[in-house]
Amino acid sequence: MSSNEHDFPPAPPSVRPRAYRPAEVDAFLDRLGEEYALARARVEALEAEAGRLGAEAEALREAVAALPPADYAVLGGGAVDLLGLVEEEAEELAATARAEADALDERARAEAVRLAAAAHEAATAVRTGADA
Repeated sequence: MSSNEHDFPPAPPSVRPRAYRPAEVDAFLDRLGEEYALARARVEALEAEAGRLGAEAEALREAVAALPPADYAVLGGGAVDLLGLVEEEAEELAATARAEADALDERARAEAVRLAAAAHEAATAVRTGADA
């Protein structure tokens, strides 16, 4: 394996390379090339698998959408009442979680604005000090 395999310019006869050993660099680049080829093959296989799984997921979504709504009446009145209570509680919990998330988002945005303003002021002070 010569150094020209990787487009290294040949060293002039009077110059002895001191920073690296071309054979080691060639070997390292060969290993990197092999690793890249393996990684690329793995990426292609994973992309194919992702495509297959995406198509399968879409088919399952369509199958679920075609199902009739569940009828829990066969479970009896008590089960239907319990299901109603559980669904109502789930809606309340989801609404509470959404409200808390919105409040947290608002606080985070306000803090980001405050930090950006403080950073701008500090940068201006540094620039002013540097100009003086």
